[in-house]
Amino acid sequence: MAGTLQVENLIGPTTGANTNLVRMGSGQTFIGGPGSIIQVGYDEKTDNGINYSVSNATLYNTLRVTLTRKQADSYFLFQLSTIIYRASTSGEARAGVRFSVNGGSTTNYWKYIADGTAWNRSAMQHKITTTGSIGDTCVFESMLQNTVATDNRFRTPDLSVWEIAV
Repeated sequence: MAGTLQVENLIGPTTGANTNLVRMGSGQTFIGGPGSIIQVGYDEKTDNGINYSVSNATLYNTLRVTLTRKQADSYFLFQLSTIIYRASTSGEARAGVRFSVNGGSTTNYWKYIADGTAWNRSAMQHKITTTGSIGDTCVFESMLQNTVATDNRFRTPDLSVWEIAV
């Protein structure tokens, strides 16, 4: 059954444990207007003693976020952040995600992120505008890359993914 409920003002209770709180029923999803955040996913590695060494290679899946798409024409915004050390500034240090839907083919979204030879935190953001179907399983796996045979080291990466309404 489809229908429209139009209200001018929706408010929660004014007293008690749930003061000013409006809740959706269990299993229900509320999607606001364009630009509203529909859902958020996050993964991180917090052990500063672990170095992910990458030399003339791509390292996938140190981080993984899986979201079940809630709006067919939404887009995804992700941010990958990591501390990086480069032994040399030749080649490129890149970071991003490998993206797949329902276990299908993958697409890499990456950006060049660092050029110094000291430990520094770098971050990159990207917007994925691929549309799909409600219920699609969308997987975002971290991607850390070094384009030459020098030892790049990555520490404490984190990955945030937002589904945004259009």
